[in-house]
Amino acid sequence: MRAAAALLLLVTALVAAACSNDETAAEPDVVREQIPAQGELLSAAEYVARGEERAGSGSHSAAIRDFATALALDKDNLDALRKRAAAYVHISLFNPEDDRPQLCRPGPACQYAIDDYDRLVKLLPSDAGVHYLRGAALSNAGRFQSALGAFDEAIRLDSSNAEAYLRRGYAYMHLSDDRTYGDYNALTDRPEDAIADFDEAIRLRPGQGIVYTYRGRAFVELGRLDSALVDLSKAIDLAPGDPLAYLDRGLALARAGRMDEAIADFDRALELDPENVDALVGRGAARTKLALLDEALEDLDLAVSFDSENPEAHVKRGNVRRLTGDLDRAVGDYDRALFLDRENVEGLIERGSVLYELGERERAILDFKFAEGLTRQDPIITHTRAITLDPSNVAAYLARGLAHLESGDASKAISDFDRALTAEPDNLPALVARGDAWVKLFKPENALEDYGRAIRLDDKSAGAYRGRGTAYYELGRFAADKGEFDVAVDHLSNAIDDLSAATSLMPTDAESYATAARAHRRRAAAHVENRAYEAAVADYSEAIALAPTDAESHAGRATAAAFQGRDAEADADAARAVELGFNRYLMAAMLAE
Repeated sequence: MRAAAALLLLVTALVAAACSNDETAAEPDVVREQIPAQGELLSAAEYVARGEERAGSGSHSAAIRDFATALALDKDNLDALRKRAAAYVHISLFNPEDDRPQLCRPGPACQYAIDDYDRLVKLLPSDAGVHYLRGAALSNAGRFQSALGAFDEAIRLDSSNAEAYLRRGYAYMHLSDDRTYGDYNALTDRPEDAIADFDEAIRLRPGQGIVYTYRGRAFVELGRLDSALVDLSKAIDLAPGDPLAYLDRGLALARAGRMDEAIADFDRALELDPENVDALVGRGAARTKLALLDEALEDLDLAVSFDSENPEAHVKRGNVRRLTGDLDRAVGDYDRALFLDRENVEGLIERGSVLYELGERERAILDFKFAEGLTRQDPIITHTRAITLDPSNVAAYLARGLAHLESGDASKAISDFDRALTAEPDNLPALVARGDAWVKLFKPENALEDYGRAIRLDDKSAGAYRGRGTAYYELGRFAADKGEFDVAVDHLSNAIDDLSAATSLMPTDAESYATAARAHRRRAAAHVENRAYEAAVADYSEAIALAPTDAESHAGRATAAAFQGRDAEADADAARAVELGFNRYLMAAMLAE
C-alpha cells in the first residue's frame, strides 16, 4: 500500500487545480525578483554568466532566477535585463524557435518581457535594437497599435533593419485584432502601409520568403489577387518545404474562385504537415464550393478532431451540415464557433439563417443584428438605440443583455434579462441567458431556478441542461473546497446527469463534454477524500474518455490505482500524465512509497 502522505499530496494538487478554474498551470516559474540566498558570494556578473549558461542548456526558468538575483544586486544591470527579457520571450511563446511573428501563450511571462524592455528603453533610449525587441514583445502580446510606435522608433534609429519593417508591416495587418482598447475595437487594418513596409523589407533582404507571404496576404486583403498569387508563388520558390506557403496560396486561389488549384495547394500543405488544421479547413471549404460534401465533411471532422477550439472549423462544418439538411447539428457547430469567437460574423449570419429556417425567427434576428453591429458599430449601442425608440422591444433587451454578457458585464446583462422576462415570463432564451449570467456572478443557486423553469417549458433545451449542469458543477466545486465531500458528490452527480442530457440532445456540444469531464474529475477527487478508490478510478476513467489529453485526470487515476495496490496501472497512468505535461517531480512524490 502506498503511503498515506500520497493522499495529502493528491488532494493538495487537486485543490490547487480547483483554484485555477481547472486549467492546468503550464506556465513555468517566472519570478520577478530574487534576493540572494544567505551565504552566496556570487557577484551580479557571475549570476548573469550562470543564467546565460542555463538558458543555453534550455533551463530558462532557472536562468530567469539567476538574472533576477543579478538585478537584485544591481537593479540597472543591462546585461541581466536583456537576457531576462529574452528568457521571458522564450517561455512566453508556443514555438520559441520559430522567428516568425506569433502570439503569446497564456501566462504572465509575456508581460514580464515587455516590462523589462520598457526598463531597457528608458536606460538605452538610442538603442534601435532594444526598441525593436520591445515592439516584437508588444506584437506577441497582441498590442499591435503600441508595437507600431516601438517599430517606428527602431526604424528611425536604424533604417537598415529589415526585421523591423517586416514586423511593423505585420502589425499594420493585425490592428483589427488589437484588444487594448476594449472588446469593441475601432482600429482597422492598414494593408497599404503594410505593403510599403514589406517592400522595404524585401529591398533590404530579398531572399526572405516569409516577407513575400505577408505581402501576398496584404494584397489579398486589398483584393489584388493577381499580385498576391505572384508573391505567394515566390514564397513557395524560396521555401518549397514550408506548408504555410502552400496554405496561403491555396487560400488566395480559393478567394479567386480557382477551387481545383486551391485544393492542390492544400493537398501539398497537408503532405508536408498532415495535421495542419487551417489547410484542412481551407480544403473542406473549397470542396464545399465544389459540392463535394462528403469529402468536405471528412476534412472538417478531422480538423475539429485536431483542434476542437478552432472556430473556423466549426463554422465551415456547420455550412456543410446545413447543405446536407442536418440543421440541428449545424446550429451546434455555429454555437461552438461563437462560444470560441463571439464576433465571428460568418458564424452569426449562418446560424441566423439556419435558425430562421427552423422557425426560430426571434433568435435569428438577434444573430443578424449582432452581425450588423459588428460590421458597423458596437452592438450595445445598436440595441440601446432600439430600446430608446421602443421601450417595449423585448428582443432588444434580450439582445443587449446577451451583448453585456459576452462583454463580461453580467450584472447589466441580468438587468436586461429581467426587463425581458417581466414582459414575457416564459421567454426561454432569456431564462437560459439569465441563468448563464447568474453562473458568471458565482450565484449558482439563482441559476438553478432559471434553468429549471426553462426545462419545464421545454425539456428538449440542450442549453438549459448544459447551464443547469454547469451550475451544479459550481455548487459541487464550492462544496469540495469547504470539505463537504458528500455534498460535493451529490451536486456533481446532478451535474453529470444534466450534462449527459445536454450532449444527448446536441451531440456536437463540446462545452458540455468539457464540463462533464471536469465534473467527473472533481467527483473522483471527492471519492478519494472518502477513500472510495474504486469509484474514483471509475470517474477518472470517464473524465479521460471525455478529455483524453487531460494530464490531471491521468495523474489522479494513477494515485487512486496506487492506493488499491494496482501499481502497474498506476505507473502507466503516471507516465502518460508526465508525457501530457504533468510535473514529473510532483507525480513521483504522489506515488512515493
